[in-house]
Amino acid sequence: MATDSFIIYGDVNVEVTITENADGTLTFTTSVITEGENATGLIGDINAIFFDVADNIDVSLLETSEGTDLDTSEVVALEDVFKEESVTKVDSYTNMNGEVVKESGKFDGGVQFGTQGIGEDDYQSVSFTLSTLDGSPLSLADFSLQDFGVRLTSVGVEGGSREGSLKLGGTSPEFPENPEPPVEPECDDIYVTTEADISAPIIPGAPPFPGDQIVDPATQEAFFSLLYNNDAGGTVTSVGGDAGNVGQVITGSNGGTIVIYADGTFDFSAVNTNYENDFAHLLEGQMDTTSFVYEVDGLEQTLCVEVYGIGDGGGTGGPTI
Repeated sequence: MATDSFIIYGDVNVEVTITENADGTLTFTTSVITEGENATGLIGDINAIFFDVADNIDVSLLETSEGTDLDTSEVVALEDVFKEESVTKVDSYTNMNGEVVKESGKFDGGVQFGTQGIGEDDYQSVSFTLSTLDGSPLSLADFSLQDFGVRLTSVGVEGGSREGSLKLGGTSPEFPENPEPPVEPECDDIYVTTEADISAPIIPGAPPFPGDQIVDPATQEAFFSLLYNNDAGGTVTSVGGDAGNVGQVITGSNGGTIVIYADGTFDFSAVNTNYENDFAHLLEGQMDTTSFVYEVDGLEQTLCVEVYGIGDGGGTGGPTI
């Protein structure tokens, strides 16, 4: 499952993430950036996203579904318009007329979220599914180097008057037509969990709580220690290639954090060292994998952690510190 993100910059910076789904549909996530170096200090209500599509796509066959407010997991009402190089508005209050259209031209499609203003809704992060009426598959490559636009109203400082509005434009990056699938590690041990696993060994001052169980890939038997398959006992001598990492917080190959102790017990968390959940984007039933390398008396082993989504992609945040 390929996914990629890019930022549309302006007085409010907005991140757009496109994810390929196994059924040939795409999930679009549009989010106001409120934290980190790309946050501007302003927020806005996301009214609509506009975009162009590759020439090989019949835009008249496009349709949207599954609108979701990712902050609340509530359903979002969607309105859409698809017409090749002809779209500047969805209805009378959501339009991209002005500098963005003058620079990029009219769009192939537009998707509107909810209602005008923040009286009934105020979307900071919203997703929807894009599919085709005839079932033909869509891919990231169909949106490579395409023009995008985002319409925001109620722009301002959170908690302030928020009386501004914005029309932002940008171009997506070049997405490869056949992205290389990630190389799956050979798993000596497997730990299965969900995005809600935020036991967080990274909380400052928290006592160790080794208690997670791994599963033997061959027998599916569960054990509390990574040393279960070492008949001679042994000790975890390094984590991530460094002896100093035993008992310390380590980041996984694809996110999440772990502490692996000398006796093979461990504590995994979906939360990273910035107290953000690396797997909050997962939808119900979706799975992502991260891995950790450790050594037992010099013999290298790989622990694979399978993290499953449990909601509508809103996810579970990090701990309160």
